[in-house]
Amino acid sequence: MLASMGTEYWYVHLPSGAKLRGETPMDAINRELNELVGRGWEPVSITSPYPNQSIYVMLKKVPS
Repeated sequence: MLASMGTEYWYVHLPSGAKLRGETPMDAINRELNELVGRGWEPVSITSPYPNQSIYVMLKKVPS
């Protein structure tokens, strides 16, 4: 995680693999990203070197 002027940033690779539940990679990505958003993280940028398999997401912590 990075902190810049009081704002936290987090760069993650999804799906994490730790939480695969017999679902497709895209379903796991959507579920994990929704969980992060639910915990107050906002996607800033998303890149996908391997379409439909994995993504890299830069997240920003939303102030509470």
